[in-house]
Amino acid sequence: MKSLLLTLTLLIGCAFDLKAEAFSISITEQPGRRGAPKVLASVEAKDDATRKEIAALWDETAKVFPENRRCLYGPDSSYVSIVITRGNDKITINSWHPLFEKNPKLVVTSQGVESLDGRTREVVLKTDKKWYQDARRCFDKIIDFTESKAEPAGAGQPATKPADKVPAKGQPPTPTPKDAPR
Repeated sequence: MKSLLLTLTLLIGCAFDLKAEAFSISITEQPGRRGAPKVLASVEAKDDATRKEIAALWDETAKVFPENRRCLYGPDSSYVSIVITRGNDKITINSWHPLFEKNPKLVVTSQGVESLDGRTREVVLKTDKKWYQDARRCFDKIIDFTESKAEPAGAGQPATKPADKVPAKGQPPTPTPKDAPR
């Protein structure tokens, strides 16, 4: 097997070995023009199963998000950034929908932020462009995966407080002490 790998390496110039590559996902909130980025969740593959899951998310992300559609937010706005790392390669995708949709009366579409006006997000998004529906689904899938795999605070990772997590669709954010009246 090693001689076959060596032969392939010499023929194509490289070899793809899941175990040799580092796989990780990091999700941060980017505050636009003000403040410092805040880590919301992150996961590093420490076993083959997680490596394969992140590799599958990498492949899906590369397909769903062509390079010219990796920034889905408006000027000067805050947004959520996802960085998927595979070895020395990175894919970064950005969207403002997780932040704007903390407000249960708003929806983010391919055209921007709009009021629901009595409609549901599902109804509005079903009428949007297919590429945007696919991008949203992929973005949310990565967030769900990363939050489900993130280590609890104190286990060798930065703390991820419940108030810092991207709220479930339609759920208001958890208040923090900084939200209290002054």
